[in-house]
Amino acid sequence: MRHLKLADWAVLRASGARSGKAFEAKAWMVLVETCNAAISFDARPRATFHDSAVFAGGSSSQEHARCGRTLKQTLEAAMALRSAGFY
Repeated sequence: MRHLKLADWAVLRASGARSGKAFEAKAWMVLVETCNAAISFDARPRATFHDSAVFAGGSSSQEHARCGRTLKQTLEAAMALRSAGFY
């Protein structure tokens, strides 16, 4: 996706945002990484993904149900940060 412009992203169109700037102001990116038997989730604001100190994170085993729960909890924590005015 690196070669695509933000306006080309299907998620931007599906979000209903009127512009790329409006989308980035509300979007969170989730980085999913594996380390041995653990899977980690790191959610950060899209607009400041590379240098933001504001993030929500979680880790899980490779069991699908646990991964889904951890991802949901990570995104809920990210939304709580936004609601509290951290981003």
